[in-house]
Formats: sequence, C-alpha cells, structure tokens
Amino acid sequence: MEVEKYEKWLPKTVFLFTFSQAITNCLFQKTRNNKAETPDFLTLIACV
Repeated sequence: MEVEKYEKWLPKTVFLFTFSQAITNCLFQKTRNNKAETPDFLTLIACV
C-alpha cells in the first residue's frame, strides 16, 4: 500500500522540483544579466 502511494506522488514531486529549479535558475540568470535588484513579473513570464 505504501509503495503505491510513493509511485503515485513521486513523479509529481520530481516534476515540481525540477520545474521550480529551472525557473529559479532562469530568474537568477536574467536578473544577473539585467543587473536588476529583484526579478520582476515580466522576467518570470520570460522564463516560462
């Protein structure tokens, strides 16, 4: 029973983690390139 629960949630967790990591990396790159203090909404849209 426990294994089935893990098989169900693990892919979603991995996907969300990877997705958030990608966005974070993208935001960091864009912010550093623009020399901006904080990433703005448009930067977030550009990452997605």
